[in-house]
Amino acid sequence: GSLLIAEGAVHADVVTGEGEFTLDCARVELERGPGTGAQGFRQLVADGEVRFQGLQDFDVAGECELFVLENDRSGYLEAGPGARVLLRGRDPVSQKPYRLGAERVDFTLEQGRAARLTARRPELRMLGLRSKSASFTAAAEQGVVLSGGVRVSGATRNQVPFTLDAERVVLVGRRGQAAPAAAGDEEEVL
Repeated sequence: GSLLIAEGAVHADVVTGEGEFTLDCARVELERGPGTGAQGFRQLVADGEVRFQGLQDFDVAGECELFVLENDRSGYLEAGPGARVLLRGRDPVSQKPYRLGAERVDFTLEQGRAARLTARRPELRMLGLRSKSASFTAAAEQGVVLSGGVRVSGATRNQVPFTLDAERVVLVGRRGQAAPAAAGDEEEVL
């Protein structure tokens, strides 16, 4: 195996058959060797004021103190002391821009999207929606789960404000498949 270490104002642009990835940080370690998968590495570790754009074919930008990506396309982002991880991107279904701040984010990527994303102490902002909780999990098959002191606020498509406080909120189903709402019926909120 081999280990590549780069230190001091590191900037990397990577182009693969799946997309582009740009990384800026203080230090990068790239490990190759037994267990190296199709990604060409076993583990990538970036630390020190990490900023990135694009994550292979998953279009997202972010900032954190520690970024770890494994060859199976799983990994995590951690904030430094007193700081937050920041992710910016577009919701793959609605294409609405979002901003997610958290203490830590764990992820698994699959076919150009996050197959599973878990955030500790997240604050999520989207157009017409804001949420805060102790934990946030979004998974392709299970939907979205917020737990621990959940507060969701925003407005419906008709600009009717709402606030929801709960210990746990679970959102499942597919948006856009419901029958059109009759006049006066409640609209889909999220």
